[in-house]
Amino acid sequence: MPESQPPVLRRGLILAAFLGLAVVVGLNGRAITDTLFRGLEWSRQLGPLSYVVLTLAYALACVFLIPNAILAMSIGWMLGPVAGTIVSLLGSALGGTVNYLIAGRLGRNWFDQRVAASPRFRAVEIACRTRGFQIVLLTRLTPVFHSNIMSYFFGVTRVPLRAFVVATVIGLLPRTLASTLTGAAAKSLADLQQSGHGLADQPLTAYLPYIFVVLAVIALIYIGWVSTVALREALDEAQAEAASQPIPGEPGASATGDRRTSGR
Repeated sequence: MPESQPPVLRRGLILAAFLGLAVVVGLNGRAITDTLFRGLEWSRQLGPLSYVVLTLAYALACVFLIPNAILAMSIGWMLGPVAGTIVSLLGSALGGTVNYLIAGRLGRNWFDQRVAASPRFRAVEIACRTRGFQIVLLTRLTPVFHSNIMSYFFGVTRVPLRAFVVATVIGLLPRTLASTLTGAAAKSLADLQQSGHGLADQPLTAYLPYIFVVLAVIALIYIGWVSTVALREALDEAQAEAASQPIPGEPGASATGDRRTSGR
């Protein structure tokens, strides 16, 4: 065991340094967002290849903890709600997967040690191992959690990669669609102002983008509330399950494990 501690500590320090860099970059989000927006405008010159460039740029921004809402609104401004949602979801899935793999490579051994020593960590590990898809999906649907930070967190747990990716795409769809709708609506309003016409002069159909934004926000609030309740219940169940299991290394732990193995 002592021989494994230095590599674990070294990997933990590398992961902490990487996350610190990502946080510093994320805190300068305004300047980076301005740069990103200029890059988005430049990518229009690339034609169909721009979709690939935008997806990769979105993924890279996720690695450095730029909020998804800002990214999706910028993509929605440029591409509209349909293409913008597709590009944003692909970028979110790719960036989240990179975060997951980085954290898993550098931090999983550290997390396993915490699981062996802490009932709280053990409850989280049980929830992620037995209800991985559900936990990832609910955290994606809950607006309280920063999705890019949670990707790093899930990387150190036992959530299967396939469940993580599928739950990420499904769970981020509502908020991504709301963000791209908002960006497209803002672009429509800006175009009206540049043309010298007011919104009041437009037909009723011109109000549809803004109505969709309002409806999307209402839906997000409801989905977030339901998901928060469901997530709390799932974590409570996992905590109760963890409390009923002996801590590894305690007397009776191996005997209990033997009984479970023989009962399978």
